[in-house]
Parts: sequence; structure tokens; C-alpha cells
Amino acid sequence: MWSSRNENVWKGVAYNSAMMVQWALDFLEGWRCANEVAVVSGVSLNVEQWRKPQAGRIKLNTDASVRQGKSRMGLGWVLRDDRGRFMAAKNVLATGNYLVKEVEALCVWEALSWLKVENVKDLASEIGDVEFNFVKRSANCAAHYVAREAFSMSGCGEWLDSPPSFLVNVLHSDSMN
Repeated sequence: MWSSRNENVWKGVAYNSAMMVQWALDFLEGWRCANEVAVVSGVSLNVEQWRKPQAGRIKLNTDASVRQGKSRMGLGWVLRDDRGRFMAAKNVLATGNYLVKEVEALCVWEALSWLKVENVKDLASEIGDVEFNFVKRSANCAAHYVAREAFSMSGCGEWLDSPPSFLVNVLHSDSMN
């Protein structure tokens, strides 16, 4: 919100209140996702949480967010090392009408293509084998956040070495696991 205010004051960029409300709701959803605890028969059970990859490996989490009826999809991914440290993230706003499974597959394709082409090309060449796993949303909050953020940004965003501010709390929560 503060960034939007500064954009308005210093650059004359129009303030979009609907977008800010959506951003706040997305932030709240992400916070809840990161701090979610399930209760079954009066006993608290922690939902699935993000886990670090094995030593010497990197982890790429992907997610897609679909806006029903608007033919828009946010694709997002987050790359972290074996200590859980942020390495890179990217999101893309795409158009089209696809089934959820198709959008998720498209997101994986885009993320792997990005690994091959961008600054992490050398890192991608070091990958000896690849493992694909499904995880629940509660263990994939960071990638979900990045995908959702695509709706509130113009074009796509890419972050190398330092995470964007909207992702810091989720990464911190993951590192506590």
C-alpha cells in the first residue's frame, strides 16, 4: 500500500483502490495459509508445511492462480536452496481458458523454461535428476503468493537474490519449520 501511495504522490500514478483492497485480501489469505492449523476431533494438527530440499539440492515450487470468468491466470514460482534461502522468483500474467491441471502444467513448463534461459542457467545445468511432487497449498504458500501477485502487477515480476516485500513473511514462516 505504501508503494502505491508513493507512486501516486511522486509519479502521479493513479491510485486503484479496488486493486489495493484485493492486495490486502490476498495478503490476509497468504498470512492465514502460512499460519493455518487444522482441528480434528478437538486435537490440533499442523497442516502440511514447506520443507527444505535435501542437502546439495534446490527446490522449485510452482503454483497457478486462475481468475474465473476473466480468462486470466497468474503463474508463479520460487527457487530456494537446501537451507531454505530464497534464490529467485518470477511471476507471469497469462491469458486463456484452461482446466486447473492444464494451468498447473503450463506453470511448471514456464518455470523450467525460465531456469534454462535466465541467469540461473548454470544452476539448471547442475541438476542431475528431477523429482516432481504434489504438495498441499499450505506447503506451497510462497509460490501461491507469487502467482497471485501477477494480477496486481503490470507485466511480470522477477526477483533474484532478494525476495519481494510481499513474500518476506511467508518465507520467514517457512524457515521456522
